[in-house]
Amino acid sequence: MKDLYKRLGIQANASLEERKRAVARTEDVSDRFDASAVLFNEHRKRIYDHHYRTVQSVATIRALAGISTSEFWNETTYGDFIVQKTPPFAASNGTSTHYGAQSTSGSEPWWQDVLYRLAGFGIIVLVLWLLSLLGKCGDDNTNTTNYEEPSYEQSAPASDATYGYEYETPAEDYTAIEEPQFNEPELPLPRNGKVWSEYGNRIAPLRITVPDYGNHYYVKLLRGEIVILAVFIHSGRTVNVNMPLGTYEMKYAYGTTWYGLDHLFGPETVYNLAEDQFEFYREGSYVQGVQVELILQQNGNLSTTTISADQF
Repeated sequence: MKDLYKRLGIQANASLEERKRAVARTEDVSDRFDASAVLFNEHRKRIYDHHYRTVQSVATIRALAGISTSEFWNETTYGDFIVQKTPPFAASNGTSTHYGAQSTSGSEPWWQDVLYRLAGFGIIVLVLWLLSLLGKCGDDNTNTTNYEEPSYEQSAPASDATYGYEYETPAEDYTAIEEPQFNEPELPLPRNGKVWSEYGNRIAPLRITVPDYGNHYYVKLLRGEIVILAVFIHSGRTVNVNMPLGTYEMKYAYGTTWYGLDHLFGPETVYNLAEDQFEFYREGSYVQGVQVELILQQNGNLSTTTISADQF
């Protein structure tokens, strides 16, 4: 399992824009692919974060118990999470002891070292259990201290010294202020290969393939700020369309739920710019087209950059 946050140099609570910028900066193709697939989708990120916190806790406990690595907890599988720390009970004479054999340097017997490590692990578990009990007690005390049930026969006072605030009518003071929500209705997906274009004489072939990771793609070809052609592609599918002759820039957006051309895939939309220009031309009777695979791969020859919604 990879520590994607460590590899990208960001915190686990980084915003979506910060995650996009970090992915755009990384040069490792594998990390870029994994981070895009996981951290750009909020549902997948929540699942990843749950396992991430669990593995972090296990790594810390193993380190404190002096068993940072083992057959099933090794550099290959959990290298990003391995923590090297001194166990709470260590041999005082500076020698090391291997399980299954007695040290020949005059140190304590191997079985005594095992007992030390088990005792250290037990103390850690006991401390965590006590802390959880204290936390529950603290929550219970917070909920019950200095609280008196008001009499329903009395009107509310103009001020309350116990809580330290003034109010006129309790009902309005407790009204929550909600953040703006995205409430646009979900729309049916356009058909695969749906084209938006107002330009005729489209004679040069364009073939686009997208990965099968559950995201659908909205791809557009531009000349300057003018969109010459836009096409919708379903996850894991390929489309073949024709372009007018010329040189174009490509931008694409992807996501899972379609909200129309104004909102694309909603707040979770990811926007990208292909750094290459795409040229369609004719030589005699031969027409030069373009084939694009929007799939991260080793030794790929198409570089892309994550951009903002305004840049799209």
